[in-house]
Amino acid sequence: MKNFILSFSTVDGGGYIFDEATGKEIITQLMGNDVRPPITNMSITAKTKEGKTISINVPNSDSEEAFIEIE
Repeated sequence: MKNFILSFSTVDGGGYIFDEATGKEIITQLMGNDVRPPITNMSITAKTKEGKTISINVPNSDSEEAFIEIE
């Protein structure tokens, strides 16, 4: 399922964008495909000023959907 957009900004005003990618495509671009044992998912977690934790979990799959947790 190509439902991810991931972007990176660079100091010179440019950037990189993975537009309409699957979780598998994003993880492969970031980590390569020869990591052993294979990666099953990527998790991005951040804390807000209010102390809440936000997690985005990206499966290493072409068909599974990501999910978000807010605590």
